[in-house]
Amino acid sequence: MPHFGGSVLPSSDATTLQVQTGKWGSFVVKPIEELETYGLWFTFRAEPRSEDANGAVGKYYSTCIAMHPNGYSCKNLADRILKAWSGERDVEFAMSQFTYILDCGGLGRDKEAIRQIIKGDSYPEF
Repeated sequence: MPHFGGSVLPSSDATTLQVQTGKWGSFVVKPIEELETYGLWFTFRAEPRSEDANGAVGKYYSTCIAMHPNGYSCKNLADRILKAWSGERDVEFAMSQFTYILDCGGLGRDKEAIRQIIKGDSYPEF
């Protein structure tokens, strides 16, 4: 695993980079070595429009929603979003991790776009 951020602590492990799937899409943390950071990628299926080559309806989109030198911070955001989707936690629980990423030198999408993903009640508009 690449190590970024200058900390003596590891910034990821093999489980950090595994795909996590939930009700509205999936998340995966990937190293972005040229930026010495990690990105959290969200993949979701847009509203059904037409069948693809495999007979599936709709189109998949994938976008980086947050970046931070510590991959664990990105994974924690994915974990919290998945808990919000399952009803185990609320939107603000997940938003607090997104705010932490921004406050600690990370980057991310517009807060309202993240809130829309966490709510899972409509398709994100990027």
